[in-house]
Amino acid sequence: MASKTKNSRIKLAHVYAPVVSQSTVAYFALENMIVMGELKPATWLSELSLSQGMGIGRTPVREALKELERDNLVEIVPSRGVRVKELHTYEQLQMLEVRRPLEKMVDRRAAELGNDAQRKQLLALSEQTMGFVEEENQTQAMLSNRECCRMIWTMCGNASLVRAITPLFSSTRRFVIFYGQFPQHAEIARLHHAQAIAVSQGVRRDVDRASDNMMDYLESFARSILSTQINDLRDPFSLGKSENRVL
Repeated sequence: MASKTKNSRIKLAHVYAPVVSQSTVAYFALENMIVMGELKPATWLSELSLSQGMGIGRTPVREALKELERDNLVEIVPSRGVRVKELHTYEQLQMLEVRRPLEKMVDRRAAELGNDAQRKQLLALSEQTMGFVEEENQTQAMLSNRECCRMIWTMCGNASLVRAITPLFSSTRRFVIFYGQFPQHAEIARLHHAQAIAVSQGVRRDVDRASDNMMDYLESFARSILSTQINDLRDPFSLGKSENRVL
């Protein structure tokens, strides 16, 4: 399976059309660094340093940071600057509550409206993700899985719905990457694979079940993190154990 995947991988850079706006390029670069953990929670960001590091002007970087603030990934602090938002588990649970009905709506529309070429590409991307999981290539699995979700968003054909779910999706990915380990990431990839199959086949009952299974797992994971954090706070000998103690 692994060797077959290596020979048949889709180049993710070619799945979507190239982006020409510098502010959009800056947004996706920064979003990826925050979600994948390169930029840690509470890290202060410098427009000048980011601009120089990415080779992009300060104005597009400033516009990207405003978009990231809207998506709840950074916060702009008056008279101080911009910093990466800290992770709050109770906020993650609230976001999942909002995301659940949106996720099902997106999946249903994609199952109904996606064309044959899109369904084929969705399955190919999902198989690629599972190939990375088998190889235990965590970074590539996460990136490939993101492209699967974006394919479903494209298939759903509703830009307003995609704009609503995108920041919730990014926040959840960031939360899972920060707190989870490979077994959790692999299980999420498997659940996304089941979603992709259901959407590609277009059976409403299966689509709803796959969507619910994914959201149930994400909520269970967040609640387990919250439980651990609460227990740590109650245990005076656990001080310093948790990398991020903010609930």
